[in-house]
Amino acid sequence: MKPTAETEAPYTDPEALLQARVLKILKPCLSYWLDEQTLYLTLNLSRPAVTRARLETALRELRDKAYVDFRVDPRRSIHPRALLPLAGLASARLISLQKGYDLSDIPAALAERLTDFGEAFDGGPDAFIDTAALMANLDLVVTCDTSIAHLAGALGRPVWVALRHVSEWRWLTDRADSPWYPSMRLFRCREGDDWTALFDEIAQEIRQTFGG
Repeated sequence: MKPTAETEAPYTDPEALLQARVLKILKPCLSYWLDEQTLYLTLNLSRPAVTRARLETALRELRDKAYVDFRVDPRRSIHPRALLPLAGLASARLISLQKGYDLSDIPAALAERLTDFGEAFDGGPDAFIDTAALMANLDLVVTCDTSIAHLAGALGRPVWVALRHVSEWRWLTDRADSPWYPSMRLFRCREGDDWTALFDEIAQEIRQTFGG
């Protein structure tokens, strides 16, 4: 799929107007073809196997469906309450890779479904190595607009990204795919940034795609 830049529209939001103008400027630079098989990164084949063994020990049965990422950036972060629709996915295993969050902030219905690997996970000098290895064992990564989204996309892992109504310019506008990452789907809030409604939509899509 060739990337396209949307034409400038009569936006009332100054940020949306700025993004439209940036895309218009970048349009000549976005005329390359991205092969669907292209991966930016590859992973040592032994690492996912080691991580899979750790998952099997933790879960007894590896049936991972989603990875939940909590962030504190006020413009892109999602309060854990908005993620409650994911707790209703009966056949899902929810794996958290987020470091440094307070479990007391997580609603009980979600916390009891969540598996966390603790501070030792990705605690060494090789940042994101454990994260990448765990992604290789997951059916789907669900995240907001963070480095996790880019890592999953670069590895070619299935990743769904939750975006606010006016997102960063790199995600373009009015599209559910990304020209940068063929394995990525974009889910956008409607005006008002109702994250709970967006995760209701994401949960329904997971049911249709994976069952449960």
